[in-house]
Amino acid sequence: MLIHYKSSLHIENAAQANLQFASLVLALSHGRGDWGAGCL
Repeated sequence: MLIHYKSSLHIENAAQANLQFASLVLALSHGRGDWGAGCL
């Protein structure tokens, strides 16, 4: 029971980290696109 709880908690943390990473990549690519448009 305790092991199952730990593994599910780890999966939840990993999913949250993936969401944060995805939003960071989106923000970076969006900012880079705006910067490129500003230069042109």
